[in-house]
Amino acid sequence: MVLFAAEEDDEFEFNPGEPLEKTETQRWLAIARFYSGQNFKAKGLFDEMKVAWGWKDLIPPRSLGDNRFLLEFDTERRFNYVINGGPWKHKGDAMIVVPYDGRRRPSEVIIESLALWVRFYDITVYLASNAFVRVLG
Repeated sequence: MVLFAAEEDDEFEFNPGEPLEKTETQRWLAIARFYSGQNFKAKGLFDEMKVAWGWKDLIPPRSLGDNRFLLEFDTERRFNYVINGGPWKHKGDAMIVVPYDGRRRPSEVIIESLALWVRFYDITVYLASNAFVRVLG
């Protein structure tokens, strides 16, 4: 246990083994990574996301470097829409958004996959099998 004295009469007690108290306001956090080799402006990226997400306002994202951003949502509905929607694109490149619990370091959050739905047209009947699909996957 560590004690910090802010003033003579005030003490702050911190015990790393105890869970943190809940904040008064609910926060929904996510980390986004924009996968692009092109130069881009974060403002342009998130101006386009505001349109894609159908919002007039957006809590400004915080840059974490390496094309990664911390996003904060004011409602659970908005959070779920962004997390479960997509894939999100800007100038043809993907932005992946994953939930963030706020307890881990942002650098520990792995963002390396994107769920996609793929459809193949005009393949032979013999290739339209579960075994062939597994090989493609």
